[in-house]
Amino acid sequence: MYLDFTGSTQNSQTHYNVTDTAAVKPADSQTVSQGQANSLLQSGQVFSGEVAQIDGENVLLLLANRQTISAKLEGNVNLVLGQNVYFEVQSTANKQISLRPLFMNLSETDPAVAKALDAAQIPLSERSIQMTSAMMQEGMPINKNALLDMYQIVKGNEQVDPSVLVQMTKLGLPITEENIQQFEKYQDFNHQITHDLSNLAGDLPKWLGELADQGKMDDVFMIGRELFPAWNEDGTSSLLQQTENAKDQTGNVNEQAGRLSGQLSEELLKQLEVNGKAGNEQRQIPDSVLQKLNEMELPPELKAQLAQGTLTDAQTMELLSRLFHNQDEVNTQIMKNLMQNPEFKDLVKEMLNEQWTFKPEDFFKEEAAKEFYKNLNEQTGKLIQLMQNTGKADPAVMKSAANVQNNIGFMNQVNQMLTYVQIPLKLNQENAHGDLYVYTNKKNLEKKDGNVSALLHLEMETLGTMDIFVSMQDHKKVNTHFYLQKEEMIDFIEAHIGILNARLEKKGYSMSTNVSVKSEKSVSMADEFLDKGGEHPVTERIVSKVSFDVRA
Repeated sequence: MYLDFTGSTQNSQTHYNVTDTAAVKPADSQTVSQGQANSLLQSGQVFSGEVAQIDGENVLLLLANRQTISAKLEGNVNLVLGQNVYFEVQSTANKQISLRPLFMNLSETDPAVAKALDAAQIPLSERSIQMTSAMMQEGMPINKNALLDMYQIVKGNEQVDPSVLVQMTKLGLPITEENIQQFEKYQDFNHQITHDLSNLAGDLPKWLGELADQGKMDDVFMIGRELFPAWNEDGTSSLLQQTENAKDQTGNVNEQAGRLSGQLSEELLKQLEVNGKAGNEQRQIPDSVLQKLNEMELPPELKAQLAQGTLTDAQTMELLSRLFHNQDEVNTQIMKNLMQNPEFKDLVKEMLNEQWTFKPEDFFKEEAAKEFYKNLNEQTGKLIQLMQNTGKADPAVMKSAANVQNNIGFMNQVNQMLTYVQIPLKLNQENAHGDLYVYTNKKNLEKKDGNVSALLHLEMETLGTMDIFVSMQDHKKVNTHFYLQKEEMIDFIEAHIGILNARLEKKGYSMSTNVSVKSEKSVSMADEFLDKGGEHPVTERIVSKVSFDVRA
């Protein structure tokens, strides 16, 4: 929109369609001349004006000091008499003042925004208005000190939406470039670590194959040793042994939450996992891979199983571990041929995916999530360091590994305020993503005898999105509500809910269940933290100080 003092109509990036309604100019107002307007309004300045008169394309704006400015408008945004609008001055060149609207239809709280900014001596601008409005929306104080502190953060991050910075501050998250990127991903539903892990599992075998093509087999063995933990003589991996030996060090509330989410999720996932425990399924080994493996010295039990052309997932993991950890005993040329074999690279990819997903039987081990992320963080950290030290960084691998580390770091920051963990799941040969939130009343948190609630958010390829809200009272009464994406899934849940109920009753729990289709509007993880889903009052939400450090 241009304020036009020459009588000619100019085009602008923003145009308006003015309602053709006349009004009388306020009697106590004074029209601003061209020179006065140029001196009053400077580029970047923000002011508010009331639409006092409309005559076709001409509009009269009444300023706060009772002065008026005439403007000629065109476009498709409706203005009505009495409407208050904030404008930002874009330029004052060529006897024309270019204005850009900031907010239309000011609410009753908008004057408070301008008043608060004026009291804090913060200039009115689009970003300062957005910042203050966001702070009010999040229930944060807007006194002088609070506004000045937040304004310094906003000024220091010019490319970031002020509302993002406000929400991160509300949650107590450090304002860093990595955290901002992760938080924006969480807002846009792109936060799933499952995607990053899948990309990394796909990129690594390709990179190993390229190194093999270049004859850099020492690097292939070195990287492989970082990817596949050493295999113990008792037939278990050192990584799995570390997880098995983890001891529970959490507080009473987290113990309740663990029992609640564990008992319910265990029975639920048993219904979804129809093919039995992972690790016991037979995996067909391609003939081209078998041929090379049969030329190697391997333990008799592996040789015998390979003769049948199949291995379990656990045996396949053992095989890869022995290949990469026994460089002196493995024929380098055969190993090079294997790494150049597309079917062997697919096998490596599948085993990395197996290693980097939870199976139903893994999910309920004490501190399984903590150990999982601790080991994953160490693996990716060593991988990044290895690439940096050797100067052999692969861009795709580096990016995927960095994304995994940043996601873990962000989760760790979140867990300083509340209990939250992502769960990359493996269900019935299908990868799924899960988010687990835990809530409780803050007063009861201190008493250590209050109610506990949890939200398990699952995203599955076949079943779609499923939110399971669970609350436990008096340690034994469990209420569940299943929110489903697909209406046809209601029959599936109702057909199996009796089994779930019976199993929980055997464990001493009584359960009541509701099932419904969730609304079209999705609630992001960030909104869930800030209680924008509307399901749980802010006073009932948890701030868990007994949290796991996934980087420890």
